[in-house]
Amino acid sequence: MAQARRLAPPPRPSPGEVIAAARAAATAGEPDGARPENEASPPPMAQVSRVSFIAERPDPVLLAGYLYLPDDAVTSADWEVLDPFTGWPNAWLKESVQARLADDGTLAALVAGIEGQLTDEDAEKRRAEYTRRRAEAAVRIERRLGIRIHDPGHQKILQLLTEVEADLAEARLLADVGGRYRQTAVNNLGKVLEHVFATVRDAYPLAENLLRQLRDPVLGPKALRAAIDRARELSEISGQVPDGMRKQDGDQVARAARGHLPSLRPLLVAVLLASAEHPDHPLRSSIRHRPDLLDQLDGTTQLRNQGSHGEDREPTAHEADDVLDLAYWTVSHFLFQQTTASRGLDVST
Repeated sequence: MAQARRLAPPPRPSPGEVIAAARAAATAGEPDGARPENEASPPPMAQVSRVSFIAERPDPVLLAGYLYLPDDAVTSADWEVLDPFTGWPNAWLKESVQARLADDGTLAALVAGIEGQLTDEDAEKRRAEYTRRRAEAAVRIERRLGIRIHDPGHQKILQLLTEVEADLAEARLLADVGGRYRQTAVNNLGKVLEHVFATVRDAYPLAENLLRQLRDPVLGPKALRAAIDRARELSEISGQVPDGMRKQDGDQVARAARGHLPSLRPLLVAVLLASAEHPDHPLRSSIRHRPDLLDQLDGTTQLRNQGSHGEDREPTAHEADDVLDLAYWTVSHFLFQQTTASRGLDVST
């Protein structure tokens, strides 16, 4: 593990940079970086990509990562570990580091040094700033939705929207260098959409006979195409269903319909298919209000993937604001339509 300093927000390091930093840290104690004569020089850096293990018991691998304390950390325990493949903080890597601290004195000393960068006075100031910004975010949420979210089942939405509003406010202050905050906001807005459509999926389940057909390796592709065409006709979708949704695997859609696959695209397909089976399904009315809804939802998924799956593309301010508007509209129309309508607000824009 190599510590990265003064990252606010941290840059997205390439895998080669991460491993180079680890090598530099490993040879720092050797004079002039010299190596013993009997020790081979490190091989030249090769292209590194995401690793998938197929075997039941994979061979051990060396995984290098950056440890750092973000400038917006509230306490000294808020240090993060960057995934070398994506450049994003990874909770699993942090848990793995914490599990090793008791047995690895060098790593424990490194973490202690990182945590020592945040004094008690600084921590108190950051907590106060954290509280202030989230209070402002809560006010913006209430103004946009027109209601307070009291339902315990929707507290996750309130929490995610609060983080989104705070991140986008920070991104606006940072202007051109606020891309990482915008990407985090878009990722969390995707989670908001997942929560919304998971709620719709549970209220309007997919028929068991169609689920069985989708899981069939032979019948699945044909059954999926037929079900999408039927849903498109009944929901009065004027254009084509987005390619990103049409390309989903039938088994993925079935697992998403069962709540076993927390991924937005197959979940959207499952909700679309269910709209053909329920005349009062909210997706039907929402598409009449917003004919390009499916295209916008699929575009949001693509935007998330471009920043999270190695393409290293951060959303622009305009793109992030569009996703924010879409998320608020979706929450209002699918979860709070009756309350919103009772206040005389227009849910169709």
